[in-house]
Formats: sequence, structure tokens, C-alpha cells
Amino acid sequence: MAIIDTPHFQRLRGCRQLGTAFAVYPSATHSRFEHSLGVAHLAETLCRNLKEHRMPDGAQPPSEHDILCVKVAALCHDLGHGPYSHVFDASLVPALKDDLSDEEEKDELAKHTHEQLSCRLLIDLREHIEEFIPKHEKHVKVLKAVDLDFIEELILGEAARARSEWRGRGKEKAYLYDVVSNIDSGLDVDKLDYLQRDPHEVGVQAFDAKRLLQSAQVRMVRRHDGQERPAICYARKAASEVLEVFRTRFKMHRECYTHRAVKGYELLLIDYLLAVDKLGGIYPRPRPRTVTGRP
Repeated sequence: MAIIDTPHFQRLRGCRQLGTAFAVYPSATHSRFEHSLGVAHLAETLCRNLKEHRMPDGAQPPSEHDILCVKVAALCHDLGHGPYSHVFDASLVPALKDDLSDEEEKDELAKHTHEQLSCRLLIDLREHIEEFIPKHEKHVKVLKAVDLDFIEELILGEAARARSEWRGRGKEKAYLYDVVSNIDSGLDVDKLDYLQRDPHEVGVQAFDAKRLLQSAQVRMVRRHDGQERPAICYARKAASEVLEVFRTRFKMHRECYTHRAVKGYELLLIDYLLAVDKLGGIYPRPRPRTVTGRP
């Protein structure tokens, strides 16, 4: 609640999960708010399932503090999404870049990702969390600097993997980096949530994630660079569920995410927002409201 009850997180209620898809599918109005709650729930479920199974040599089970950090990362992984989600991040921001004359501003926008902005907002959230702690000190586990590094790496995913070594956790717990954003297999709790939630809202049959999560275990695997590390693996008997996840993703891209009417509405919306941006802010800004009553 220290994170959820903040203006940073509450704004996700107004951020559509499927961008402009509601123009074709009227029920596709769900937001990043409920998606983030769902990802946090699945992240905790997966971590606890992994903890119940025997760990291989070279790996250690997650502690309660590790599970808390993973859950916080899952909760905050989409904080940096702009209005209409990927329409803003993947389409509007690059279009704005083309209209800029300042090279530094162009470079800044070229590097923009919603994951990086999520990490910046998470740092800003520390003030709100620190205000929350004195009132609930007995029930709050304080996050240390190394934990914030760990959470940031979990959110950044591939960008964090490019570093020579992780700062948050050691090799014995490297499998935790596969929970929120799995860049090796693409099978992470972020996808497991939206590939159940999105199909439900547009009438596409989805898969059952419960059996998949229950079959997850940690095994030592050899990566493409020749190094061996613990990773999340799934039982052979769950192969059909794994295939169904990616089959559902294919169906959603074909029938919803890249639907020609959805993409057409998206292009019109971008043109409109770019035109409004050129007006130069002639309208007065409304006073921001928060759940806590502070401006």
C-alpha cells in the first residue's frame, strides 16, 4: 500500500492497457493499474512455488526479502508508461523526436523507454514510502540501497543484463531475474498476466497459467555465452501450456494488437496529439489531485 496509495501508481488507472484497441473492441478498456496488480500477484506466486522445490547445487532459494523485492519490481514495472501505453512510448515519442531541433533533446528522446522512466519514478516514490514507514513500522520491511538496485535491474531486464555483473543479487539467485522480464525465453509473469487479461477482454481463448506456475523449478543451465547459471525451467509435461502461451501471443498480435483499424486509429491519435502539442500549452493546467490529498 505504501506504493499503491501514491499518485505515481494511481495514475495507471487512467492508462489503457491496450491503447486504442477499444475503438474496435469496446470492452478493451482495462488499465495498467489492474495489470500491475496481477503481475505482482503472479510474481509472488511463482517465487513461492520455486521456493517449495529443491534447489540445484549452485543456487539458493529466495528469502522473504527477495520475494518482497521481486513483488515490488512487478508492481512498478509499468509505472513509466505514458497515456495509451505503447502508443505513447513506441509511436508518439519517436514522432516528437523528429520535430525537435535541439540535438541533446533528440538524443534524450531516442533513449526513452518506459522501463527507464519506471525506475526514475520508483526513486521518486522513496519519499512517499519513507513517510509511510513510521506509521506501520512493525509491518514494513525497509528496502535498502542494494534492494533498490535489484528492483531496478529486474525492471530494466535486457538493459540491466548488458552490464558485466548484477549489483542486486549474486549468481546463486540469478533465476530471480527471469521472473518479471525473462529475456532468454520470453516466458515471464508480465506476459502470463497480459496474455490472460487481454484475450479475456477481446474474446480470444487464453491458456491456464496455474499449472504452468506450479511446474516451475530452478535448474542449472548453460547459456549461449558458455556460462552456467540457475534459471527457471518448466516440466516436460507442461510443454503444451508453454506452447499455448506463445500461440495466444500470436493470436493477440494478429487479431488485436496489429488490427488494421486499431493501428489506423492509433495513427490518427498521434497526428492529433502532435497538432495539440504545437499549440504551446494555451490551456490552463488543472490542479493535480492525489489519493493522499497532497498536491
